[in-house]
Amino acid sequence: LRVTLLVDGSASMDYRTVAADRSSSPARPSKFETAATLATSLAWLALSHGDAAGCTVFDDRIRRGVPPRSRKTQLSEICDLLEAPRNAGPSDFQPVLTSLAKTLPPRGMVILVSDLLGDRDGILRGLRLLENRGHDIAILQVLDDDELDFPFEGPTRFAGLELPAELACNPRALRDGYLEALEAFLAEVRRRAADVRADYTLVRTGEPPAAALVRFLARR
Repeated sequence: LRVTLLVDGSASMDYRTVAADRSSSPARPSKFETAATLATSLAWLALSHGDAAGCTVFDDRIRRGVPPRSRKTQLSEICDLLEAPRNAGPSDFQPVLTSLAKTLPPRGMVILVSDLLGDRDGILRGLRLLENRGHDIAILQVLDDDELDFPFEGPTRFAGLELPAELACNPRALRDGYLEALEAFLAEVRRRAADVRADYTLVRTGEPPAAALVRFLARR
């Protein structure tokens, strides 16, 4: 089996929850750090079973990658790939997934690790191409606890990570509408994953990666 891990390295993946009292509580891992931990763990699992594992980091294009192989140095190369500095830009899924559908050998396993904050039609079209090539597709959607719970209180300024935009507001006035829109977004993601017969798992950055991996592997 060839396992290809697609790790979203776009700027939105740099978001992390920071404790109010930074002196007593460390920051949680960013979405990218969480994604990298998940990808490394899955690569180790594949390699330990004698499968070939590779990894690709992308934003609006493929930035760098390690092709699927089963040699002894493979896990070290994947770790080096995920620890390398990133010049993160905005995400653009369709050209990345289209390129991979053309270049990956057919009938492998492709695991997308991303917040999926992008063109959802483009994501679906790209995943459909991979499905048509016979790939087994899985999706780990990584979101920060802030994004899922919207815990903000008092006047807050939100700054975009991929767009040069800011919004100053009272988050209490937005919370109900935000959570309603979030649930609609997650329901759409689940529907689109089902459309391409992809296993889907939602991962919080605040949960232990091992717990997320157990949920994911239980579906396999």
